[in-house]
Amino acid sequence: MKKKLTAAIIDEIKTPLTGQVETYDEEIAGLAIRVSKGGTRVWTLKYRSTGGVQRRLKLGDYPRMTVAQARREAARIKLQVRVGNDPAADRDAKRAEKTLRELIEECLSDSRARKLAPHTIEVQTSNAKNVDSRLLSKPISSITLRDIEAMHHRLSEHRIDDRGLRRGGHYAANNTVRFLRDAFNKAISWGWMPDANPCKNIKLHREPKREEFLSVEQIAAVNRALMEEPDWRWRAYFPLVLMTGTRKSELLRARWEHVDFKERIIRIPRTKSGKPLRLPYGDAAAAIIENLPSRGDSEWLFPSKLSRTGYTTSPDDAWQRIRKRAGIPTARPHDLRHTLASQMRLSGYDLKIISDQLNHADIGTTARYANVSLDSRREAAIKMEQHMGFSAQLAAIDDMREHATPPILEESAHKDTEPDAMQILRDSQVG
Repeated sequence: MKKKLTAAIIDEIKTPLTGQVETYDEEIAGLAIRVSKGGTRVWTLKYRSTGGVQRRLKLGDYPRMTVAQARREAARIKLQVRVGNDPAADRDAKRAEKTLRELIEECLSDSRARKLAPHTIEVQTSNAKNVDSRLLSKPISSITLRDIEAMHHRLSEHRIDDRGLRRGGHYAANNTVRFLRDAFNKAISWGWMPDANPCKNIKLHREPKREEFLSVEQIAAVNRALMEEPDWRWRAYFPLVLMTGTRKSELLRARWEHVDFKERIIRIPRTKSGKPLRLPYGDAAAAIIENLPSRGDSEWLFPSKLSRTGYTTSPDDAWQRIRKRAGIPTARPHDLRHTLASQMRLSGYDLKIISDQLNHADIGTTARYANVSLDSRREAAIKMEQHMGFSAQLAAIDDMREHATPPILEESAHKDTEPDAMQILRDSQVG
């Protein structure tokens, strides 16, 4: 049915009992008012693209869009079609475009599919949590440089979360932008968006190299703070990191099958450097390892009921409360590794022994030296335990199996799990 549409005519169109009815305008070919059984009135335009495909495009709701406005919009779109554009196809493509949430989920899935190192995936997951939740539902091509700049600025400010933990800062802001820059580069290479990365020209903060290490007095303060720690995992974990120099995730992923009690060696099959590590340990470390409550009860040295992996995945929350009690508020878990290296160097140990103990991949540092035996490294480990004040009767770990307490269930689930990517992004909030 065709009529010269007016407001009065549209208002008189009866609402159908089922389906919908369309009344076309005599003045603009293809322009119609569609009335549904619920009484909704919508302007539509039917046209053929330059390729001959029939299209239908919704213009707006009546009466919000008046008759005159509908005719002007229809005329504008028909002009676009004449010059080769196809607004309906553009609309469909926009609807099919990936959101930032979907892009991040795909990137995390891709990392898992390519079996990247667990530490790498853990870092990517942590950065994904920092992405501004207000951007997650936006189509990726609509995200601008200003959006990323605003997010970078917000993340740069330190804040205290609802659990009283310190979040944000320059490093967190920079790492989140780097993560998104890589994600957008993947989107471009996958053909999901034009070659216009909104993170490309973000000015990152300067990042001074952080080389903090603990003094012998601070080590003693950490040991005293560990005595007050209710979770046996952390009472054992932090002294072991300090005595062995492992990276924080390497020891957490250790299984009991990796421990050789006779030779006093922990075998770490996969490390950040790409080299497997055979890690000798001394008397104090042996006293801790042999008395861990998980021995005989779990495949992991440091199990977790909260983690999908079965093992504890992050010491960060626990370390924040321990370092606070110890009075060293700026120290990080990685600084325990620095501490062992610095104490070994101050004690006169050869760089090759230190490098092998820490499993460094820097060939420039290690290639000049001959191989060092496990016995030499074990001797160094024992001496460093004594030098830093540890012994087989380490107070914080004494009678650990007998006095073990259950893991702290209030420990952050997102810190102690390998989370589902979609859930991370749904829960993500940036102030």
